[in-house]
Amino acid sequence: MSGFLKNIILFVFSVSFFIVNGQEIQTSAPIKLSTKAESFSILGKNENGIFVHYYGNSKDELELFNEQLRSVIKREVKLKDRNTKVEEIFLRNEGVVVFYSQVVENRQYLKAAYLNAQLQTTQNLVLDSLENTKVNSFEPYYIKQSPNLHFFTFFKIYKSSDEIQIKYQILDTLLNAVHSGDFNIQDKGLVLKSFKINNNGVIYAVIARESKSVVNDYIYDKIHTFLYNPKNGYVEDRNFEENESLFKNIVSQIDGYTDKAYSVFNYRNKKNTDDIGHIIIASNKGDEDYFRFPYTEEYMNNIQSIDVKNWKEKALLIRPQQIIPQSNGGCLILTEAQYKYTRVVRQANPYGYGYGYGYYNYYNDAYSRQYDQHHFFDVLGVSLNADGTINWSVDIPKAQITEDDEGLYSSFIVFQTNNLLKVLFNENVYSNGNLIEYNLNPNGQMKRRILVNTEKGGYTLIPRMAVQISKNEILIPAEQKHSLQLFLLKY
Repeated sequence: MSGFLKNIILFVFSVSFFIVNGQEIQTSAPIKLSTKAESFSILGKNENGIFVHYYGNSKDELELFNEQLRSVIKREVKLKDRNTKVEEIFLRNEGVVVFYSQVVENRQYLKAAYLNAQLQTTQNLVLDSLENTKVNSFEPYYIKQSPNLHFFTFFKIYKSSDEIQIKYQILDTLLNAVHSGDFNIQDKGLVLKSFKINNNGVIYAVIARESKSVVNDYIYDKIHTFLYNPKNGYVEDRNFEENESLFKNIVSQIDGYTDKAYSVFNYRNKKNTDDIGHIIIASNKGDEDYFRFPYTEEYMNNIQSIDVKNWKEKALLIRPQQIIPQSNGGCLILTEAQYKYTRVVRQANPYGYGYGYGYYNYYNDAYSRQYDQHHFFDVLGVSLNADGTINWSVDIPKAQITEDDEGLYSSFIVFQTNNLLKVLFNENVYSNGNLIEYNLNPNGQMKRRILVNTEKGGYTLIPRMAVQISKNEILIPAEQKHSLQLFLLKY
């Protein structure tokens, strides 16, 4: 985690409003964040305004902003119960709901507290409990929310050396139980990779099996998917494996309209080194399709921003990042080329010792500097029809290189508005300060423009932490000298 997210003091500078290229951009008013809060997340927007959650090891705070990004109220989340741990905080149509655990004697309870627009507790509910004999420790609960705020699900993972069981419950917006169930697999080396709920309360879980014969960082050899629809009680339990292939980088999504679920992941053939690419699994109402998209030499040669030895080295850097369902029953797969490596810079030894290995290991270690360098390259988009055939593909060029920040200011964010898909990213994190926008229409045609330049302001935008808060608004945080500024873009 970067130094910015640790011990951060938040100042959001004077309220401002300006228009760039027809784009309305608004910034927030000054606010201070407690040094106990190490990070933050934008919860989104509801009838009360925009909520931001600040959190750390010892403190959770909430702040409400109005539509002009002026602070309305900010308070620490204080629960009446003792010996508690905040699990997650989510928006409701009005106010927020805080999910938290409480340990009483040898029992752990999962509870929820409603907070109103004044961030005051209005109601507490007990949702679940389990035995907990650990001292000063909490068993993890996992909570997810549907994009439309109408459904929640919480689940527990029970794992042994040769079995995994996931027990879940689905709740409506009032936290009433809709359904409960479990997914169970008897096998070794199983890991839950994704668990999601869509706008209709449909659950989709993806579990991978770790392989005994790992090649590079391709570590899985089997993919399990579970799809549950509470409308008809239908459960799909399927698995995918290929004797000669290994997998990695699993991403999933559920269509909020058709309930069709998708998974995409990288594959590599263990024997045929030219066979590299990604596989898409599409599941819906008893039907499941598998589509293979190979990274050919011709496809890889279209990527000009990566300087590597050959096309296969380039292909190994591609990672699926996002799945966007399409109205024709297909989907758009967005991938990104990225890698990280550690560099060691040797500096001159003031005592004059040489750099032989013996001297270096013993004497010169204090005079070297080690850091991680993060590289994020092109965004590749492939639009697939319902039958897996390719509709169109695009290459959005970019080259982002940073040090010791875990890629915080790199990568991209996707924003959907007015029948367009907008891809936003920092063109160069350390130099020109341009926030780039690529507009993609349904036919795959794209247009590039510089949305805003931040160089004069001396701040760096963090697109990967941005949140689309309405059909035509996206909120992007930015850093300026170890402080934070919020940018509201209106289309």
